[in-house]
Amino acid sequence: MLGGSYTKVVYTLIQEKNFQEVIRIAGRFLAENPRSRAALSLLGFCHYQLQDFQSSAECYKELHLLFPELPYYQLYQGQALAEGGFYDKALEICAKLSDKNEEDKLQLLAFIEYNRGNFRKCNSYVVKIKENWKKYYNLGCCHIQEGNFTEALTLLNIALNKAGGIPQIMYSIALCHYKLKDYTTALKYLGSIVELAIKIHPEFCVGLVVDSAGAVTNIENTLALHKSAIIESLNLKAACHYQMKSLNESKEALLDLPPREEHDLDSVTLHNQAILDVEFDAMESCNKLQFLTASGEPPESLSNLLLMLSKYENFDMAHTTFMQYQEQAQNILPKYLFDFFAAFLMQSSNKEQAYSKMSSLSGRVAENLRKIAGRVQDARRQKDESNVRKAIADYENSLEQFIPILMAQCRLLWITKIMRA
Repeated sequence: MLGGSYTKVVYTLIQEKNFQEVIRIAGRFLAENPRSRAALSLLGFCHYQLQDFQSSAECYKELHLLFPELPYYQLYQGQALAEGGFYDKALEICAKLSDKNEEDKLQLLAFIEYNRGNFRKCNSYVVKIKENWKKYYNLGCCHIQEGNFTEALTLLNIALNKAGGIPQIMYSIALCHYKLKDYTTALKYLGSIVELAIKIHPEFCVGLVVDSAGAVTNIENTLALHKSAIIESLNLKAACHYQMKSLNESKEALLDLPPREEHDLDSVTLHNQAILDVEFDAMESCNKLQFLTASGEPPESLSNLLLMLSKYENFDMAHTTFMQYQEQAQNILPKYLFDFFAAFLMQSSNKEQAYSKMSSLSGRVAENLRKIAGRVQDARRQKDESNVRKAIADYENSLEQFIPILMAQCRLLWITKIMRA
């Protein structure tokens, strides 16, 4: 065991969230006492809090080998492996867990399948979990991934009523409202998350105005930061204001983010910075999007990079990028958007053929608009308000696709006529 004075120091440091110092102390003690359960437990816990999941898993693996009569260490090892993205290894651990851990095992299996994108398989585990807020939350998250935002809201609101103001639940509710284009309601939930983070975690420096000397302490990507949902909430707040054409408020939301070193920034923050800073430094924005496209996260990076290059008429680079990531584009882009880029970017080599393909695409989208308009009329004749709302939403989405296609087609026609003149 750690001595009494060590224990007091260590738990004071944990309370202060100084996990690095705890790791230093526990590591030194472990070097002298290789079988110390206390030291290994502290190291596993602190590495987990700092999101060094691989190191955490190694500590819990050693604890399980030393104390096999305590089954929870193997569970903790599996959880750390899953959080770190080592899903196959985590599944191997799940297969070894005893029946006493059945509920935790189901939670872990659901987590693994969710992060692998197997949402139906995730659902099959979640429905077996006992009735609690986590069950409704997990089911709601699965519905979000499948695009069922209205159904997700029903489940997430049940989770919120059962659990209270947990940031992850409120964020998921805000995300649903964002996807349903109800930005005002989304901003209400996001505001609650920000207020909660400021109150509970002043160390995050949310909304801090940096002085001229830049006197601010950058924070690390800890588990507490992750659980606060402040990073994704401020990014979603920026996205809401961006959709509402309130660019200043969108930029302010990103400025409110907790200060972090550039290498600690997540892909969504980098992506949103690139979009909002393009007018000030288009080259830097393109570089960020190229970096994110190469990493594959977030998926929107590729389409926004192609749009940005096209906006500044760098068609050769846009065409080269499209061809380089064609397989990725087919997997992540909606079909209409893939066809749009395939046609529009052909202008770098054959403008007339590009116009012909764009004309064919606009014809297909226009035909789809006519069909949806027919659905609206049919639903109105039948006085089916639910189908009326759904058909109108489909029409608006299709119209959003059609207008840029039509504008691009007109541009190609104009350029082609100039060339013929």
